[in-house]
Amino acid sequence: MKRVTTLLLIGAVMMVFISSCATTAPQVQPTRRYTWPRSSDEPRIEWLGIFASDKQLRTAAPKVLSLLIGEENSIKLERPIGVTANSKGTVFVSEHSRGRFVEFNFREKDVRPVLDADTAQSIATPFALSVDAEDNLYVSDDFKRKIHVISPERKIIKVIDLSATVGGIGFFTVDKKRKRLVVPDFVLHKVVVLTLDGRLLFTIGGKGSGDGQMNRPNAVAVEKDGSIVVAETFNARVQRFTADGAFINKFGKRGDAEGEFGLIKGIAVDSEDHIYVTDARLNRVTIFSKDGVGLMTFGDAYPQGSKSATVLGIGGFNGLQSIYIDEEDRIYISDQYNNSIQIFQYLNKDYLKMYPLSGPARSLL
Repeated sequence: MKRVTTLLLIGAVMMVFISSCATTAPQVQPTRRYTWPRSSDEPRIEWLGIFASDKQLRTAAPKVLSLLIGEENSIKLERPIGVTANSKGTVFVSEHSRGRFVEFNFREKDVRPVLDADTAQSIATPFALSVDAEDNLYVSDDFKRKIHVISPERKIIKVIDLSATVGGIGFFTVDKKRKRLVVPDFVLHKVVVLTLDGRLLFTIGGKGSGDGQMNRPNAVAVEKDGSIVVAETFNARVQRFTADGAFINKFGKRGDAEGEFGLIKGIAVDSEDHIYVTDARLNRVTIFSKDGVGLMTFGDAYPQGSKSATVLGIGGFNGLQSIYIDEEDRIYISDQYNNSIQIFQYLNKDYLKMYPLSGPARSLL
């Protein structure tokens, strides 16, 4: 009788757990299509999903024993910072506060650490992420001012020591076509351009607010012709330079109106050289032309409440950080205080041919 009672109690606990998971699981993929701008203008951006843990990808049920004894069986994002993706659609996310970086593998429907525990110890504070044309992953160590290069087989194949070259490493990028590293130095107020082996080619900047000068450059991106786009947090503006480092133009100022910035964090460029800038204070993404004309914004403030920690807002942000756009114009954004990443799509012609707006919503899973 005692054994039967125990089994019934376990069953009841399981039913409560399963039902609670079903009612509180976040909406991770669209059941209908969400696009921006919200007005009657032609849609340009589509929301594809929100991802915060491995439970949203895994299809196998968790083990009963793990649930009963409380064993850790899930990877949940905590204050994600850096984000990038390789050619296979695997998304890499760094959690600076936890000293960890993980990969969302949509093909295998799993989330896991990129490196084994012993190897990962060599990277104390992972921050910014990028990938090269061979799908090698580049991870900056914020404390040591080094960039670790990790092969597709998840082995560290190279360490680029920049401790004698820069004071800090912001959201850097790999110029895949020219095989160069473009690194914003937010401490010494400059941008450093190097070979993929770490050999210095040239620098841009120096502290100031004039043309070509910088004040805490936090992120960089590269246009199709190699032009370098720099996001300056303290000058609240964007500057553009040629591939050789010559000043082209600048745009932006501090404020909360259209085309103005509260707190710039990340920057990226799509296949048509539109410039995307993330703003952690205004919780939005603004898209500009190369001439600095504001084209549109998407996103809004959406802080999670303590009672609804698994409920996420579609296109809602709370301290958004880095942004990466892949070759197919998928847009990946790290949402720091909502503990998630969001994925969008720029509606280019090729995408609309495959997924016309009259059709069903696209799923990443």
